[in-house]
Amino acid sequence: MFVHAKGNTAPTYFLEVRDVRNQQPAARAFQKRHNRRGKAASLAINSQNHGPKAALNHIVPAGFAARARNLFWGGPERRQFFGHVSATFAVRVVLIATGLITSIMTARILGPAGRGLFSATFVMGAMGGQFANLGMHSANTYYVARDRGLFPQLVSNALCMAYVIGGSLALLLCGLFILRPSWAPVHGELLTIGLILIPVSLSQLLLQNLLLGVKDIRWYNIVDVIFRTSFVIVLGLCWLAVRRLSPEQVALVSLSTTGVAGGVLAFRNVFLAGHLPRPNVALFRKQADFGMRSYLTCLSGYAVLKSDVLLVKYLAGATATGLYSLASSMTDFIYTFPAVVGMILFPMLAGSGDLNCKWRRARKTTLGVSGIMALIAACAALVAKPITAFMFGRAFLPAVPAFLILCVAIVFYGANNVVSIFFSSCGQPWRSVWPWSAAAGLNISLNLVIIPRWGIEGAAFSSLITYVALFLVQYLLATLYVRGNVESSTDPLNA
Repeated sequence: MFVHAKGNTAPTYFLEVRDVRNQQPAARAFQKRHNRRGKAASLAINSQNHGPKAALNHIVPAGFAARARNLFWGGPERRQFFGHVSATFAVRVVLIATGLITSIMTARILGPAGRGLFSATFVMGAMGGQFANLGMHSANTYYVARDRGLFPQLVSNALCMAYVIGGSLALLLCGLFILRPSWAPVHGELLTIGLILIPVSLSQLLLQNLLLGVKDIRWYNIVDVIFRTSFVIVLGLCWLAVRRLSPEQVALVSLSTTGVAGGVLAFRNVFLAGHLPRPNVALFRKQADFGMRSYLTCLSGYAVLKSDVLLVKYLAGATATGLYSLASSMTDFIYTFPAVVGMILFPMLAGSGDLNCKWRRARKTTLGVSGIMALIAACAALVAKPITAFMFGRAFLPAVPAFLILCVAIVFYGANNVVSIFFSSCGQPWRSVWPWSAAAGLNISLNLVIIPRWGIEGAAFSSLITYVALFLVQYLLATLYVRGNVESSTDPLNA
């Protein structure tokens, strides 16, 4: 039981009573003692069952016990957040291992040429789905996190967009490749499979982000595991059965497992929605407004992250590109942690209407992510040289200095990811879009100047400068954004 005493000058107290049989007498005794001192005029009594032992525990200032519990144990929302991040990060580690197994299997089964054809087919379908999403996957998460009642309409819109827009893009590319066969990355059955993958992968992307928006993280991870592991299992069984597979057969296995994952996603979303209404055009326009800004940000972000690899190829040659791509790929593994944190944090922030609370959470998360990323990067830097020599050979040791610089850079990029998630949760205002375009321009300009002089180490240093500048600008803009809208109870979408 908690006994709450109020007074003009006296402090407020909590009294915990842990014997249910003596709760009311204990409360009345406390009231009499407190009234004799002339401290209080009213009492508010809330009963809780704390067990059969003991009577009075202790008296402490109001809110202190709750704040202490939150400090050391965290509230339910914080525990849920840590639980989701831990589970999703563990799944991502498993998926990385599964991806490594997949690479080994396809390389062994198909050989260099066959694996190249399969990779081109899969990448064509995946990139088609990415380009066709128009930022709607982020819009799905944003709108359903803010209003769960929109979920059925968002599911209908997602399915309609996946198979209308994704299918239209596939038909458009089909016509283009018929007119210009030399433009097609693959031909025949592989081209057909790659084109079918576009709407299928787009539906998977859109529906999976809806699960993220309603915080159904368990099924979000289950679908990822089903997609990756089923491909490995089915491919292994097919190889054991026939001992020889063509690129077309492996691509068909990939299409089948992607379709199964998409079917599981569709079933789960429809089950949660309860029904499927007709697509909502007005809601689709709102999604497109948000999605376009998110889409432009993602395109610029991709240029910031990957343009240096192409510039190294252009300015330093194939050998330098091979070394730098290895350093960049190893850094991508480190970035898995802040990517998972941002993915789980986005719907939590989007569902909050208090801008100050939202920014306070984002700042705390930024600090935590920065500290953990610094620790991970330091550990990776210490083992970089022996791991590189063991896994890739001593010929790739020149990539280690560039990797060490990128380890520092990725700490700032991970912190910036949280600030970007904050802006996304506020409706992706235009002021959050242009810094990414400016960062892409800065990174390209620095690379053009530095790579001819310092090679891949110069490319890594250009990334470091760009990531630090981007984080500082984004953080400053976020602070000014919160101050400018501090009196608003809801986040202005078009600020």
